[in-house]
Amino acid sequence: MARKRNKFDYDLIVIGSGAGGSAAATIATRNGARVAIIEEDTFGGDSPNWSDVPTNALLHVAHLYDQARHGAKFGLRSNTLGYNYPSIRSWKDLAVKRTGAAGNRKFYENQGIITYTGHAHFLSPNEIAVRRKHISAEKFLIATGSHWVAPEIPGLNEIPFLTARTILEAMRPPKSLYIIGAGSVGVELAQLMATFGTRVYLTDIAARILPKEDEEVGELMEAYLKKHKGVTSLTQTRTVTVVKDGLGYRVSFLRGGVEKSVRVEDVLVATGRQPNLDLGLENASVDYDPTGVHI
Repeated sequence: MARKRNKFDYDLIVIGSGAGGSAAATIATRNGARVAIIEEDTFGGDSPNWSDVPTNALLHVAHLYDQARHGAKFGLRSNTLGYNYPSIRSWKDLAVKRTGAAGNRKFYENQGIITYTGHAHFLSPNEIAVRRKHISAEKFLIATGSHWVAPEIPGLNEIPFLTARTILEAMRPPKSLYIIGAGSVGVELAQLMATFGTRVYLTDIAARILPKEDEEVGELMEAYLKKHKGVTSLTQTRTVTVVKDGLGYRVSFLRGGVEKSVRVEDVLVATGRQPNLDLGLENASVDYDPTGVHI
């Protein structure tokens, strides 16, 4: 038994410190395994750093602001109500920090988990390289998450388009925003930005927003966003081109067989994600394709 444990540097190496990787590493460590965790980006992964926690922190502030703006029916005078977005960002950053895991390498080290920062690349089924350092393990867990994928739209890759991650770091809400993709993330960000005064165009090639949800949900949200947030939903819409136009961008789209265009300050891509699999998995004899690992 002892020889088996000493054959490799670790019993388990977890690649990715997001929700899945963190839980697995913690459970394995508590059960006596020698565990290492590798993170290429920010420790804690997407959820506490760039997704659920910061987005919901901003949505919370947006909800309070929206309630106050419509407080006249309660006797509140809110005609001159405004907001300080840098201060709102600071609140968001505090919410992220309070999770403990966000960007906090010591969170894992305090549990006895050895941490490595860098890109992991398999050399063999039991060995990987991280920043030229070779480490081995009996078992590996791939929990690398996914990344946003931009659709093939002429001109899109020539501009600094926003994603669900980068818009959270914006210094202020854009005056106008064209969102490509009306899934849950696109709808959430449309609501958030519109509450702070952004003119939002929410587009999707599907027949309705939130196409993966029940039809009634999509219809209800579209009506709500239009009535209460002023969001323009453009369903059954294919974005054709994106070009620079002064300080903003001219976006052309095809809807109902008619091509139109709008000028916006920013463009945000929320069309979908693909797994992060640039790990040299072929060296570990792992069966995979762009959609994920086949088990």
